[in-house]
This record gives sequence, C-alpha cells and structure tokens, in this order.
Amino acid sequence: MTNDRSWTLLGRQLTGEATSVELEELEQLTSASPAAEKSAYDVAEWWEQQSPADNDFLEATYLAHLERMKDKGLFMNEEEPIPEMEADHPAAAADNMVFKKSFNTRRLLIAAVLIAGLALSWLFLGTAQDEKAQNAVAKAEVATRNGSRSKVLLPDGTNVWLNSGSKLTYSREMDLGKTREVTLTGEAFFDVVKNEKRPFIIHTSRMKVKVLGTRFNVKAYEEDKTTETSLINGSVEVFIKAAPGRRFLLKPNEKLVLANNLAVKAAKSRTNVALPTESTPLVAIKPLTYLQGSDTDIE
Repeated sequence: MTNDRSWTLLGRQLTGEATSVELEELEQLTSASPAAEKSAYDVAEWWEQQSPADNDFLEATYLAHLERMKDKGLFMNEEEPIPEMEADHPAAAADNMVFKKSFNTRRLLIAAVLIAGLALSWLFLGTAQDEKAQNAVAKAEVATRNGSRSKVLLPDGTNVWLNSGSKLTYSREMDLGKTREVTLTGEAFFDVVKNEKRPFIIHTSRMKVKVLGTRFNVKAYEEDKTTETSLINGSVEVFIKAAPGRRFLLKPNEKLVLANNLAVKAAKSRTNVALPTESTPLVAIKPLTYLQGSDTDIE
C-alpha cells in the first residue's frame, strides 16, 4: 500500500478520527489491491496489540517527529494542555473540547509517523525482494547428468556443448553488457560468436579464459587433479587465479594443463607456452578429449 492517501486515511481510522465518508474511501482503496488490503490489516492488528504502556513510546516518537520538523524549519503550533477546571465552570465544556481536539490531533500525528515508518520498511523490503527475484530470473543454469551431454545456445548466439556431470551458469541478458560472462564447473566445448567489442569470459574455480571469438574446450572438474583449456582455432588468453597478473596466450592446437595442487611459476617458450618446472603446472600440446554420451539440445 504505497498511496499516501491510503496511509492518511488508515491513520485517521486507527485514532478514531475518520468520518464515514473517509472509511468508505479507505475500504475502496484497500479492496482494490490484495497487497494493500493485507498491509492495512497488518498495521491495524499491530495497532490493536499496543498496550497502555506503549504511550510513552508513542509520545517520544511524536516529540522526535516535532524536533525533526523544527530542524527543517517546519514549525508546528502545538497547543498547550488546558488547566483543569471544575465541571460546572462556564468555560469548561468549550475548553475540554479544545483539549480533546489537541489530544486527538497528537494521536493522529503519532499514528501517521508510525505508519509512515512501517510503510518505508515494507517498501524497502519489497524492493529488496523484487531485486532478488529479478536477479534470479536473469540467471540461467544448465546442468548435465553423468553419462549425458547437452548443447546450449546462449543469448549472444554462442554454442556450448556441456560434457557429463557439468554445470554452466550465465545471464539471460549477457548479450547486453560490455562483456559476455559465464561460469563453468566440469567440461564444455565453446563455439563463441566473434565480437571484438564484447569479450567472452569463462570463469572456473582456478582460471579465467578470455576470448573474442573462437572454438575451444575447457575442462574444470573440481575432483580432477588438473584444469585444462584446449584451443581449436582463434586465440584465447588464460588467467590463473593463483597467479594474479600472469596470463598465457594459447594458439590453435595448444592445450594448457594446470596442476591444481601446484603453484604457478612458469617460464615461457618462444611459442608462448609455459614450460614445466619443479613447482609449475604442466602446459603442453595434447589432443583434445572428445566428448562422449547422449546429446541434448538446450536453447
């Protein structure tokens, strides 16, 4: 219930200030939306549960509200309590009416302050939940069972063949950003649509592979002893997460094999292929591991 008029009418209803016309208007506003009706019900239920002991809290809230308004230059003429008079005093009846009006006005303002706070809380929580839901909708995940293989068509036109026991996560709006990024667990063969302005990036737990447009394979099973990238054509850059700032440039028919339990400390050959040392992951040219199993197309 975000309509300011609805909150105002609800506050008047709770303090007993609402007229029959206002109550009818509030009923129409809340019944038009299930969410608004629930919000009004929740606030009314909370209001009914407040005990007399909460009056001090309500008064403090009201005074704090007045101070904030004064700080902003919005002064309010708060009526002072009327001195007690005998019931038969000529001015007693009129003065009591003035005091009652002042008291009810104060209660109405207190209710408005509290309801406004609740409204902001619901608005914040609702916005957070909406953003969470939107993020969930924007993300897509494809997983393959052991012994099967899936073909996935990404939003940018890139084709991906997922091998057995693998998982690919990507954004449904990946073709709208400055980069096209996916996350892979397991093994997949990529046929990336070329786009020099928007690089294609694959994230695994131990490396990042960046390409513009090419065909290559990435093998990154968590339980394996190695993580591999094999290039068919084009070129790819491989970044090892354990060695920030280092990159390896692969050429066609080259495969980078990273020993997952070894540190990265490699020298480079003339062909830009890192050579193994005592504590270095092996990088060498090896034949591509062909994908096997049943095929499933996913678009």
